[in-house]
Amino acid sequence: MTDSVQSGFEEKRRFARLNILYLISYVSKEDGVQQTPVSMGRVLDISPGGVRVEVYEEVDKGAEMELDIAIGETSIAVRGTVVRTQLAEDGKRVLGIEFKAVVEELKGL
Repeated sequence: MTDSVQSGFEEKRRFARLNILYLISYVSKEDGVQQTPVSMGRVLDISPGGVRVEVYEEVDKGAEMELDIAIGETSIAVRGTVVRTQLAEDGKRVLGIEFKAVVEELKGL
């Protein structure tokens, strides 16, 4: 990631992002109804306020997500909203997900 001063953009994140590999399972919901089967992906970076994940299925911006993030021997269940989507060069999709609430367990990472 480029420095916000070099790129000309002001950093908007409330928390620093940790670049680390964790696996996730997730479902996409619309109006409380599950839209996809349970799928797997991987965390590209994470903070107490959100996560950037790589997935294989298309997920729309604005989709509500339920995620289980495996961190070591622990699994953290979180809910969030897809705020950004991007198609990677390899055909995978990268999602920016903002958590509904700050995840206190992630503050210590």
